[in-house]
Amino acid sequence: MSELITVINLAFAEGSPNDPAHNRDAWTGIITTTKAVPGLAGLYIGQQVEQSSRWTVLARWSAPTDLDAFVKSPAYQPWFDSIAALTAAQPLLVGSFVSGNVAAAVEAPATEVIVAFGTQDGFDFASLTSVIDAKAFAGYKGNAFGETDIPALEYIPHPGKGGLALLGWESVEGHMAAIKGDSDSKIPEAVAAAKGLCKSFDVAHVNFNKV
Repeated sequence: MSELITVINLAFAEGSPNDPAHNRDAWTGIITTTKAVPGLAGLYIGQQVEQSSRWTVLARWSAPTDLDAFVKSPAYQPWFDSIAALTAAQPLLVGSFVSGNVAAAVEAPATEVIVAFGTQDGFDFASLTSVIDAKAFAGYKGNAFGETDIPALEYIPHPGKGGLALLGWESVEGHMAAIKGDSDSKIPEAVAAAKGLCKSFDVAHVNFNKV
């Protein structure tokens, strides 16, 4: 059974005082407003490991009608604008009906977040996640993945059809060590196959906190 999630990628200027670690008053207000939305089933926020000026917010929804009602409500645009006012670029917000174990992926100490842009017919993260699942790596917690639609923002080179995957790990270092130490791995082939069916990949590790 699939679950609806939304993911917002936030980019801040280097040294910005507006990210969640520094502007606590603003983000406390945003988080409080978000958590009050009817149908919100879970809210997570975290800093990206590879680029400390980037943060990711993930929301889980009880039903698609709940998100739809929020987007159509008078409260939605002021909420989104309050976030965009703090970032260096317009936030990238995507939604996806994902299969798998969302809790295992996002409540892990480190979550690998993969966004595929410009996907072609036949693209499916299942071909990659199934290989990882079969390996049963130590420290691997689980995954969730699905299709998404990428909005046309000025800094997005390939809007339109896309894919989203979340993979939970005990640590970033453990993830890297597991992949590197797997000498007979089919993972590089699966990654290459997935990349061959899309125009670009964005990969980040996020240390999510449930708020």
